[in-house]
Amino acid sequence: MSSNGRRVILDRRPDLVSVLEAAYGHEKDEEAWAGQLVDAIQRALPRSNGVGFNLFEYDENLAITRLRHVAAVGSGIAGKSVSGSVFRAAGPEVARRYHFPRRLVTTQSEIDDAGSDEVREFGEFFRRRVGMADGVAMIGRSNDGIGFVLYAGFDERIELGRYERQALARVALHLESAIRLRLRPERAVAVMDANGKLLHCTEEALDRDALAKHVVAVEASHLRGARRGAEGIATWNALLDGRLSLVARDIGGKRHYVLLENAPDRRAMRVLSRQEVEILHLSARGMPVKLVSYALGIASSTISHALASAANKLGLQSPRELLRLASNFVPESAGELDLGSLTSAERDVLELIRQGLSNQQIADARRSSARTVANQVNAILRKTNVLSRRALIAAAMPST
Repeated sequence: MSSNGRRVILDRRPDLVSVLEAAYGHEKDEEAWAGQLVDAIQRALPRSNGVGFNLFEYDENLAITRLRHVAAVGSGIAGKSVSGSVFRAAGPEVARRYHFPRRLVTTQSEIDDAGSDEVREFGEFFRRRVGMADGVAMIGRSNDGIGFVLYAGFDERIELGRYERQALARVALHLESAIRLRLRPERAVAVMDANGKLLHCTEEALDRDALAKHVVAVEASHLRGARRGAEGIATWNALLDGRLSLVARDIGGKRHYVLLENAPDRRAMRVLSRQEVEILHLSARGMPVKLVSYALGIASSTISHALASAANKLGLQSPRELLRLASNFVPESAGELDLGSLTSAERDVLELIRQGLSNQQIADARRSSARTVANQVNAILRKTNVLSRRALIAAAMPST
């Protein structure tokens, strides 16, 4: 239990490295692969009463066209009874809320609290059917038209802490990459041993020194003492250079690392580069800079420059304007903000945030301190159930 009385759902030192190893496993049979993944996440969430893993397909209108229950244990097995036809019958808002939430990691209670009576009624039906009081889900999209839900059931209402949400968000980003790898033929760009020595390479332009350092850092996370704890996956970026996946493979009885081509498939925008498109896609989903950096394996400064470049190419005045525009076309974007619980002061601060002002600039404008503004910003993020300042900027304001 945490210091504020909130129950912690992750094991004290969760072995999330094993979850990533299962996600990138070379098992050809889909059910066997997903079974290993479900078992690994169950061990990391020991208080869970069950885990399930689903894949879904959707059309351009975000309608779920296919839902497959691939693997489950415990209460997750009962989740198989909630089929795609059940979601479709429940209505489009229910399907959207459950498959395109604001966050990579969310709880069913968060989905219900932000939804309509229809969504809450479905949530009650789902919990009764599955046999749980609440659920935690990692939900993502590997490519346009293909998504996944990895969920765990619990016997009580769950409130995710920042540490837990960040750790599981990293797992979700790796799942997006791992599933994408399973949907395409493998194309190896390089092979390295566990010491970072390059054994094979097809691209001369690769930064070999940087790659070697990354391999050594990831290899260190596999060691018994280091692999337990959420920090064990902090150095293992979901992608490198926005297009390459680093995957452990057993070659000759020893662990090696293979660098595989794995760029996301997104709808092309002729004037923007591939990297700008993917940075824009993740940013419009409300991810903070650090999480976008982790997802793509690129520097935070590169993200800011790419958004500024994209805005300029599209004839927009600022990255802020670009994010607001892009959020209208991204299913998991921040959506419309719920301002009902904000104080008048917090509403004023929110408006200045959306104008692109920093905490110090807001403090100067309101004749208060930067510390006061920081506290107000944290309160706004908590009350609106939004992950970052960037998501506040991208989200739509409610119509009056």
